Amino acid sequence: MFYVANVSEPQLGKLDSDPLVTQVRARAAEEGTVCEVVCAAIEAEIMQLPPADRAEFLQEKQQAGSPSGSRPVVCLGREA
Repeated sequence: MFYVANVSEPQLGKLDSDPLVTQVRARAAEEGTVCEVVCAAIEAEIMQLPPADRAEFLQEKQQAGSPSGSRPVVCLGREA
């Protein structure tokens, strides 16, 4: 089992101070599991791009400090 915190794009820049993300992370830690933060809106944008453009989009988001899209949620489920 794992937890996923879905946040808005503006929240991505302040995850460490976001009270709801903090609560989800604490709950995951209590249960000995992980919490991943995603922005479903960004993930939806990614899926609308042509496959050839997705890697570049992800790279731009990661350079901007966004964790969203770094690993698809389905991969997290396999790892948990």
